[in-house]
Amino acid sequence: MNALRLFRAPGILTAWADIFTGYLLLRIAGIGQSSPTPLAFLLAATACLHLSGMIWNDLFDLKFDAKHMPDRPLPSGVVSVTHAFILGAILMIAGILISMVAGMYSFVAASALAALILSYHAGAKRIEAVGAIIYGCNRGVTLVLGMSVHSYISLIPQVPEIWLPTVLIAIYAAAFAVLLRQRGIVATGSVTSDEIETKDPRTDFEELPTMLEGEDETMRRNRAITAILQQRREKETQKPQHQHVSPEVEFRLSKFACSIIILCPLSAILLFPSNALSLSIFLALLALLGNSAFDVYTQSSPFSIRHFTGIAILGIVLLDAGIVASYGNKPFDKEVLASVLLILALGVPAWLLGKRTTV
Repeated sequence: MNALRLFRAPGILTAWADIFTGYLLLRIAGIGQSSPTPLAFLLAATACLHLSGMIWNDLFDLKFDAKHMPDRPLPSGVVSVTHAFILGAILMIAGILISMVAGMYSFVAASALAALILSYHAGAKRIEAVGAIIYGCNRGVTLVLGMSVHSYISLIPQVPEIWLPTVLIAIYAAAFAVLLRQRGIVATGSVTSDEIETKDPRTDFEELPTMLEGEDETMRRNRAITAILQQRREKETQKPQHQHVSPEVEFRLSKFACSIIILCPLSAILLFPSNALSLSIFLALLALLGNSAFDVYTQSSPFSIRHFTGIAILGIVLLDAGIVASYGNKPFDKEVLASVLLILALGVPAWLLGKRTTV
């Protein structure tokens, strides 16, 4: 049972949302020809592949986590490295084998997804651009995996309903990966409230920055965290897992990623067929993202980045639901509504759990 601590539910829920989106999108658009039976195998295969990815993440990050996050299952010894390796390999192989039941195209998509997951955690995520691109491809291929049981999947270049949503989801996910990395850099600093208020024996800095006249509590905390992280980086003797840059550059990258994420629902409104249901979903997503992004643009604080990242997790599911709703001939048709509600039902628990999940 201790092995369950290696798993993080939000990743599975949003991946399932992509699977449902891929499957339901072609079905509602009227170009899919498949029974719902293979969908169960796709969900199982996706769960196995993404769960294995969580284990590979902790295995490849073991040395780094032992120093910066020793409470995680592997560094703390709660789960042995050998057991984690075996479980990760079994889940990945099982995911590929299960996909074969759904068909040859599903097997190819699942194999590609497994390769992307492994390469991302093995080292690609440490390179800003490469990691973001591979993570984006990961989500895009997950969407294609959901489409793979339909006979028209072989016509990807010729059917916009297949490749256009895939590209948009991939771009959104790539920007989201940049945010995750920036949030992870903040998280791995392990800055606690006690460290902000007074010198903590676990830290290696001399003094906390002095509170400036006129600063409120939020500004002081943000300034303190930035200074703490900068001091740690300057005194770090070993090369860290992530190549650190200045806090200013990190926040600029976060703002850029926020802008790309906000542009995705705007692009969806322009690129996909519009109806009352899809438009309301995209506008709701824009409102949520815009409100949170304002804090990122104006405050440039770790807290604002973490908050926007949490909203962006929900945004993945809202974007999926909006795309599916776009292709319904009758937006309030029972099948369309049921499909949208099914996808949205995965968003709330993913968001709630994601707010508690560390990178």
